[in-house]
Amino acid sequence: MIYPCIRTEAPMVYKSQLLITLTAGLIVCSSAVVAAETKPKGGDPVLEQLRLVNPSAMRRALADLEKMLPNRYPESDRLSARIDELAKQLPAVMEACKTSPDRTALKRAKALLAFQRELLVERNPLVDFERFLFIRRRERKKGKQTHDLALPQNWANNTQIKPSEKIENQILSLAIDQPYEQARVLHRPERPTFVGDMDMHWDAGKILFSSTTPAKWELFELDIDGRNLRQVQTIPDRDVDNFDACYLPNDDILFTSTACFKAVPCSNHDQVANLFRLYRETGQVRQLTFEQDQDWCPTMLPDGRALYLRWEYSGLAHFVSRILFTMNADGTEQRQYLGGGDYWPNAVFYARPCPGDPGKTIGIVTGHHGVKRMGELVLFDRNRPGKGVSSAVQRIPGYGKKVESVILDELVDESWPKFLHPYPLGSQSNRTAAATFFLVAAKLSPDSPRNFGIYLVDIYDNIVLLAADPDPAVALLEPLPVRTRPRPPVIVDRVDRQRQDATVFIQNIYHGDGLKGVPRGTVKKLRVIEYDFTYRNMSAKSHQIGLDGPWDIQRILGTVDVAEDGSAHFRIPANRPLAVQPLDQEGQALALMRSWFTGMPGERVSCVGCHEDPEDTPPPVTWGPAGVRPAQQIEPWYGPARGFGFIREVQPVLDHHCVGCHNGQPHPEHPGKPDLRAADAVRPPRSENIMGRLRFPPSYFALRRFVRGQTMEGDLKTLMPCEHRANTTRLIQMLKQGHHDVCLEPEAWERLYAWIDLNTPCWGSWRECVGNDAVAQGQRRRSTLKAYAGVDYQPGEVFPVSYQPPSATPSSMKPADSAHNILHDSATNLGGWPFDAREARRRQISAGSAIRTITLPGGTDLRLVRIPAGTFMMGDPNRTARYVQIESDFWMAATEITNAQFRLFDPQHDSRVEPRDNAQFCEKDRGTPCNLPQQPVVRVSWQRANAFCQWLSRQTDRTFRLPTGAEWEYACRAGSDSPMWWGNTESDFSQLANLADKTFGEVQGIYGGKSVRVPPWRPAVDTVDDGHHVAAPVATFAENPWRLYDMQGNVAEWIADVANHSDQRIARGGSWYDRPQSATATAYVSYPAWQGVFDVGFRIVMDVSHTEE
Repeated sequence: MIYPCIRTEAPMVYKSQLLITLTAGLIVCSSAVVAAETKPKGGDPVLEQLRLVNPSAMRRALADLEKMLPNRYPESDRLSARIDELAKQLPAVMEACKTSPDRTALKRAKALLAFQRELLVERNPLVDFERFLFIRRRERKKGKQTHDLALPQNWANNTQIKPSEKIENQILSLAIDQPYEQARVLHRPERPTFVGDMDMHWDAGKILFSSTTPAKWELFELDIDGRNLRQVQTIPDRDVDNFDACYLPNDDILFTSTACFKAVPCSNHDQVANLFRLYRETGQVRQLTFEQDQDWCPTMLPDGRALYLRWEYSGLAHFVSRILFTMNADGTEQRQYLGGGDYWPNAVFYARPCPGDPGKTIGIVTGHHGVKRMGELVLFDRNRPGKGVSSAVQRIPGYGKKVESVILDELVDESWPKFLHPYPLGSQSNRTAAATFFLVAAKLSPDSPRNFGIYLVDIYDNIVLLAADPDPAVALLEPLPVRTRPRPPVIVDRVDRQRQDATVFIQNIYHGDGLKGVPRGTVKKLRVIEYDFTYRNMSAKSHQIGLDGPWDIQRILGTVDVAEDGSAHFRIPANRPLAVQPLDQEGQALALMRSWFTGMPGERVSCVGCHEDPEDTPPPVTWGPAGVRPAQQIEPWYGPARGFGFIREVQPVLDHHCVGCHNGQPHPEHPGKPDLRAADAVRPPRSENIMGRLRFPPSYFALRRFVRGQTMEGDLKTLMPCEHRANTTRLIQMLKQGHHDVCLEPEAWERLYAWIDLNTPCWGSWRECVGNDAVAQGQRRRSTLKAYAGVDYQPGEVFPVSYQPPSATPSSMKPADSAHNILHDSATNLGGWPFDAREARRRQISAGSAIRTITLPGGTDLRLVRIPAGTFMMGDPNRTARYVQIESDFWMAATEITNAQFRLFDPQHDSRVEPRDNAQFCEKDRGTPCNLPQQPVVRVSWQRANAFCQWLSRQTDRTFRLPTGAEWEYACRAGSDSPMWWGNTESDFSQLANLADKTFGEVQGIYGGKSVRVPPWRPAVDTVDDGHHVAAPVATFAENPWRLYDMQGNVAEWIADVANHSDQRIARGGSWYDRPQSATATAYVSYPAWQGVFDVGFRIVMDVSHTEE
């Protein structure tokens, strides 16, 4: 049998068994494939119970209980001696029960089990109840599942179980000191159907639970003696299901309902349930949450707030983005409580606060696909610093073991025991014994002779059986002590139902990781966005709203101002899912809010900053300029609030500025130029079923190729500021550098920025996307919003084009300058330049020692090569070029600075991963690593690169710096006058440089594989394959004649120069993301000095001293 919490790390398709060896009463586990006879199916229940007897865990429990509650354990010495005696007897008793289980052996076994129960149950002051309730449910065969417990999948809610499905279950009551056979049936439904989601009333006089009528899901109440069954009247509509509820402190009911009329975006036949409140006194119902996806498992915190599990993936990895949230009972102050910002845990179902220690929570950690709702029992402490696994105190069992983070879809399929429905014991008045003992349903191993039973477990690794059915097809679930509970305080209702709006106050938008490093004053406005989430049974597949883009329609409501100090104060429509994006002076988003918030009518929603940690101590409250002024109304953005779609918002810009050249006609100097004319939507070539009903206009597909979007499911961790800023896209870079003298006016720029910031949506309404199927459901959602949220607006409205182009004539493509190549003509004036590789080596050697090694702190070597002085023609011969004299030799790093080298200066820096295409389901899907030790450092700003040089100068007593533009280009060319140091842009670069090639262009699929359903769409040279999707380890490719690696491609490199007398700094050489024509010796891009960029790193230079000459 398997009792420690053991994980098989292999993917779910590779299943292993576990060999268990019993030695001196301790359980020793080792992974191995074992013969079938080692663990026969089933087994002896008594022997299974004996295997739960853990003398070491009993000693730990006794020691702690004696310290915490000495009056209850006055005979601790005697009890300790009895544990020692038990440890001696246990191996022999187990062996006897295993080989010859006669009456004597069974008697001795029962005596040991009786002592275990006496110590941990009967003497335990936390077991302060006489009876407990539980659900008895028989397994059923459903489809391919032969052991289905009628639990919803981890992405679904109760509606996945149809009211017509036959489920044999009852609610039972059992005294804590009685055997299971004496359990009493409190409720058996008249027809076989689901009964569950029990919640005990505060005075223990009645329970609330979910069940079904013949037509739908509803809530029911039952007196604790099993009498007076009645249906709770919530939302009566026949097409609305209501379930999964808890009592509020004033006896109102918080419940989930499908009245929101939404569907799970990636599984649109599964309905979504959001949270509603039933006001018992009036019978009114009000919607409290307005989520994209499910709300699950509401319960109450001791301070009067509600705790619930919220699922969201508006740009996040959906298989791990379930977050524990809290809110007041009136829906105000909805905020993150535990989880988020990391890939573990995937989900925490059935979470409950631990009485006496409100910071601790017990819950079931489980996966996305795989086993339903069951999983590992984990104790969390939200007061621990950090995210994800940092908040995990321990797995149970798992005493003294560190909780490890694992990124996996079917997270717990191979982990045993399996747990369900934990209930923490303790009291609010006794903090000393809090978060130690728990009732829980558990199945101990895949071959257990019992199904799920009811157990008392603790943090010391004790597991004591309280009740189990002898029929292996019957499970016991949802243990619930029958005892009174202190009512949490009733938080005064702050909702003003006469209002249709709320106010938002942001104290300092720069506080927190979301805008870390962004200078104050950079944020000028906030773009306010509303989500329009998907309807039921629509073809809401990936790549539907946009290519590798958003799941949902996004409506731009407008913008609001941000004061110089980062404060903002504005009004928002109440009861709507909203997000904000901080914008710079041009209108580009500096960060992305991949979530939403909702204000209740009349609520003042407040936050400290952008992606601030909820557990961080906020700065002292200061109202700032924005806070002392009346709340600003949202300023419309080029027309009424509307869904943003490419056809109505971007295509008119193309029509005016681009189609004069990009008109579908061939051009002799620009073969393959994209056709940007407006046209009907079509299925992209080579696309298959995953595309669903997808249709894109050709112009959308053509322009989308030049945008590095957020992807359908980006990195779950908080993004670096400007990670997907529009200025990092090749589209904007090309236009900013004067693409054929195209000159856009501010509105055109802002429309392109908004399109990129919203993750390049094609469609701005569900009607445009899937047709009139959206209309009827839109009206149904509208009716329930009006009835239960007081919101009345027309969903899916399509507004006419509002773009007003300037009166100037649209641009047309100018032919390239036909001037002759001034580089060759001027060679006689440039000291023999250009020159070949042999001459380059000769000059380098004749200048002195060609290679030098500097030892960095920690023993890491930095290899430098000598670049001899000389003259060359710098710049693009078809634009501007000039003679440049490199006066003195200098040393240049042979490679770009690596992650390992940079971490000597900044150990916390993370070059992160490059997001993959499509959905995520495992660690490989998170992204392709850019943070390996020998890869070049990226996502490092010019300022940080310069700081590295200063640090290294201090460490080595030498002067290091970034190269000038002239030094960089001279070193890159190594005597060549061609665009690439090895020749022209059409050459095979597979052994020479890491550029946008076939591997880069391949569309990635799930589980780390390749997609065969979505055609390649990124601009790439598909006839060349250098084998790398992102930056390669430095020096992977050939060196240039001066022994420099990766001067073109791999990552772009910061140089010292300022761009055009602005605050922008220049990066040269192109990267793995660029085709050769964007990585020539003269190519460059520019960014603010404070901005880190996904594909920009640096290399350093050192001047040659007089003693070296």
